[in-house]
Amino acid sequence: MTRSVRGRSSCSPDAQRGGPASPPRFPGRPYSGRTAASTVADINSIIARYGSHAAFYRDTAHGNRGAYYVFESLRIADWTALD
Repeated sequence: MTRSVRGRSSCSPDAQRGGPASPPRFPGRPYSGRTAASTVADINSIIARYGSHAAFYRDTAHGNRGAYYVFESLRIADWTALD
């Protein structure tokens, strides 16, 4: 099943064509209307869907939390939604 976050596919192109499945990829690129709160909602959606998967990276040194890269994060001035 292909699931999307903000309209972007979270499955590899091979999996979308019915080929071998690979770990999901998550967009960190900016989209129209992206805010800190919407980014937090995107991450929460990713965790809810994929957080229990063995390929989902979690860092035990940081409370077993996942790691995320948010492309062009400086476009968002206020990240207090992460608190």
